[in-house]
Amino acid sequence: ILVLDLRLMKTPSGWDGLFSSKTLLPIFLLTALGLLVVVRQTREAVISARNSDYVRTARAKGLRERTILWRHVLKNALSPVLTTIGLLSSWLLTGSIFIESIFSIPGFGILYYGSLKSRDYPVLIGTTLVVTLIVMLTNLIVDVCYVLLDPRARVK
Repeated sequence: ILVLDLRLMKTPSGWDGLFSSKTLLPIFLLTALGLLVVVRQTREAVISARNSDYVRTARAKGLRERTILWRHVLKNALSPVLTTIGLLSSWLLTGSIFIESIFSIPGFGILYYGSLKSRDYPVLIGTTLVVTLIVMLTNLIVDVCYVLLDPRARVK
């Protein structure tokens, strides 16, 4: 729509740097769906947390609505959202294969796709190992954030 119908930009192929106008469409396509999922899940979690007993108790104590929102509602609503953000990291890595192929952007996805197409097994194993390490590191960060959000999640 942006390229063919509205003619707001030229066909974005190639790489002119991160701050080029060619990167707007690939970045939007790679992040839009994940961002929408996170926003929707955050909204649902906040709505369900606002109707909880501890929020009613905090209101009965006379706490300000802003304090209730930040200390009680968001703190308890962020656990499922954090899980989704952790899962989206692997989706972004696999999505980059398609986005980089479509827009001719030289990057990790093109390296993976090229090694798959040419049956270059050492590069294929290396890139798979890097993706695995990134996903594992992301899961570790999510687990540490669980403990920061909810001290009851600590292992004794």
